Amino acid sequence: MKKYLNINVYEAVQERLKYIFEEFDNIYVSFSGGKDSGLLLNLVINFMKEHRINKKIGVFIQDMEAQFPQTIEFIERMLKNNMDFMDPYYFCVELVLRNSFSIHKPFWITWDKTKKDVWMRNYPAMPYIYKENPFKLNKRLTDKEHYKYFSKWLHKHKNANKTISLTGLRADESLSRYNAVVNIKNYYKNKKWIAETEDNIYNAKPIFDWETRDIWIANNKLNFDYNKLYDLLFQSGVPLDDMRVASPFLDQGQKAINTYRVIAPDIWQKLLLRAEGINFGVIYSNTKAFGRDFQLPKGYTWKQYTKFLLTTLPTDIRDNYIRMFKTSIKFWKEKGGGLREEIIEELKNHNIKIKKNGISPYARVSNSTRIIIEEYPDSIDFIASWEVPSWKRFAIAILKNDYSGRIIGFGMNKEDIFKKIIKSNNNKKMELAYNGSKIPSFKC
Repeated sequence: MKKYLNINVYEAVQERLKYIFEEFDNIYVSFSGGKDSGLLLNLVINFMKEHRINKKIGVFIQDMEAQFPQTIEFIERMLKNNMDFMDPYYFCVELVLRNSFSIHKPFWITWDKTKKDVWMRNYPAMPYIYKENPFKLNKRLTDKEHYKYFSKWLHKHKNANKTISLTGLRADESLSRYNAVVNIKNYYKNKKWIAETEDNIYNAKPIFDWETRDIWIANNKLNFDYNKLYDLLFQSGVPLDDMRVASPFLDQGQKAINTYRVIAPDIWQKLLLRAEGINFGVIYSNTKAFGRDFQLPKGYTWKQYTKFLLTTLPTDIRDNYIRMFKTSIKFWKEKGGGLREEIIEELKNHNIKIKKNGISPYARVSNSTRIIIEEYPDSIDFIASWEVPSWKRFAIAILKNDYSGRIIGFGMNKEDIFKKIIKSNNNKKMELAYNGSKIPSFKC
C-alpha cells in the first residue's frame, strides 16, 4: 500500500539529496542519457548550485555504441555545461549485452575491437573517454557487472570512506523496478531507498517515487535540459510511459526498434550489420513470430508444441531451456509457489491438482499460501495472471526468445552468460568468471 507524505516529490528529493551530501564523502550519478537519469543529474547539479557545494560529483556513463544521436548529444551537452560540478567517467568499452532478436546469437559486444569496420560510430571526441577499463580484468563484463566493478574501483581510487551511487530508478516504471524498491535489502540506517552493495559502498534511488508526468513538469518548471529524442517520440505518437532510449537489442527495446529506422536511418543501416535478427525483429516484432497473439497450432497440446519448438533450436540453446523447464516443474511439484487466494480458488474450480504447503517466502504478495501443483497444466487461460506455471508459458518463452527465462520466473546466472559469449564469439582464450556448474535460481 502506498503511503503519501505531506510534501511533494520535489521537496522529498531535496531532503534526500541534503542527507546524501551530509552523509557520504564520495558521490556519483549513473547517467544513461534517458529521462530518468537526466532528471536526477539535473536535480543534483541544481541542488549543488543552490547550496553552493564546491566539491565535484562523479558521473558514470556506459556508452552502448548503438544509441540515438540525440542521446549522445544530450550527454555531451550535460557534461560540457556542468564541468564545474562533475568528474566524468565516460566508458566506451567492450560490454556483453543481450540481443533479444536472435536465438543463435543472443548476445553482442559493444565497441568490439575485432569489428571496428562495422562500428555504428567512432569514439566520442572528448578527452575523458575510457576505452579500456581501469580495473584490470581479463574478461568481458556485462553492463551490470561493469557497474559493480566501477563502484569498487572508484571507492578505492578516491580513497573514500563511504561511496554512494545515485540511480534514476523509479518504482512507477515497471513491476520489476517496483520490486527493486519495495524489496530492498541491507538498507542504510532507516533509509529504505539506500542499499549497501559492498562494504562502505551504497546505491541510492532518490527519485523512486516520481511518476512520468513529474519528470516533465520538473523539466519545464526548472528549465532543465533533456534528451530531445523524447520530442520526436512524442510527435510520433508514442505514449509518455512507453518512451524508451534503451539499447535496441534488449528485451525492453523490441517495441522501439523500428524507431531507429525512422529517426536514425544511418545507424539503422549499421545495426543490420552489428547484430543478428534486427531486420527480422522490425518486420515481425508485433506478430506471432515474436510471441504476439499466442495461438496453438491445430492438432497440438501446449506440451506437445513446446517439445516441437525445442527440436528446432540449436543444441546449447535447447539445453538451456530444458534445464529451466525441469527446474520450474520440480519447484512447483516439490516446494510450490505463493499464490493469491482468488487464484487458488480458480485452480480448484478448474480441477487443477494442487495442495497447500505453508506460506511462501517467494511470493509478490506477503503471507501468500504456497501451492504445490502436482501435474503441470497445459494452459491456464482461465486465469488472467502470469503467476501460475503452464506448458503454454514454456512455449511462449521460446517464441519470445526469452533465453534468460524471465517469463517463467528465472534470472540468468553468470555461468550461462559467459558460456554463451564464448560460443557465440569463438573466443577460447577468454577467462571465465564462474566456478562449478550452477543452474539459474528460481524466482516466483
